[in-house]
Amino acid sequence: MLWPLHARYPNIIPNPYGEEKEYFLKRDSEINAKSALDEGVSLRLGCIMVSEIFGPNEIETLYEGLEKIGWDRERSPVRDGSNIDWLKEQRLYGTEGTMPLGWIRRPNEAKKYAGVRYTAKFPQEFSSLLVNISQLTPSTTCLSVGFVLTDESSLDYTNAINEPAKTTRVPKRRSRPYSIMGVEHVKEERVRCVRNRYRNLGISWLSKNFPGFFSEHCEASHFPTAEFLSLDGFTPFDKDAPRDRGWGHWSSFINIDYDFDSWTSSSVPSLRFSFDNARRQNIPNHMIVALRWDVLSEEDLRRV
Repeated sequence: MLWPLHARYPNIIPNPYGEEKEYFLKRDSEINAKSALDEGVSLRLGCIMVSEIFGPNEIETLYEGLEKIGWDRERSPVRDGSNIDWLKEQRLYGTEGTMPLGWIRRPNEAKKYAGVRYTAKFPQEFSSLLVNISQLTPSTTCLSVGFVLTDESSLDYTNAINEPAKTTRVPKRRSRPYSIMGVEHVKEERVRCVRNRYRNLGISWLSKNFPGFFSEHCEASHFPTAEFLSLDGFTPFDKDAPRDRGWGHWSSFINIDYDFDSWTSSSVPSLRFSFDNARRQNIPNHMIVALRWDVLSEEDLRRV
């Protein structure tokens, strides 16, 4: 009688046949120590970039969005034409190009920063936006918005990894057995939740203000996105990483542990990219961009 109750509520009802509680406590303590960030290592999630495209069927929504949010003309115009005029000319004459709108601040914060051309309201988890419009082909326009995390939010990966976790039993629906979620699984799931949270905040904001092709035809999980990581004391996607490092190392939770399917910048060697979705099957169009700052030369700093 007790076993079905234990199987249904394994974290509340004790195992009637006994369990090695001390073993799990000791094991959890050891794994928590091994899976935390190494001493001298810092990790920050700096920015989430979300992109949307506008073809012939969607371009009017981009024009409407620019006008509504106030990005059609600069706060202090330095040219006669509007941004919409520029886009229409690019599309009319079949030219390509980019139009960076620069840093976007909140309306009540604009006076604190010099050179702010545009403002907007956006989630409090972000300190600012970095916006760029690109004319990819004569009929396709791309809007990319970088959601820059606040200092507090940027540490969420670190907190998810360093906070001690414990082995958890997860009941299975319509079944008496349950699965055991070890410390590594718990931490990896925490990281996944952090990533999805900020991706979804950015996607939701962009879809609300500038609904384009992906908003209309794709699930949120398939939006093209990128995250930008800032590290000290650790080389991401390291081709010389120890092959016996193991899945329980913190870098594997973020998927920056090995160089498989990654690229290295030819001009800044510590800047690396990966489009590998081996452990991100639900967000296949997500890129990780990681930069190790503490090994940058003065010349590298000028290029970044």
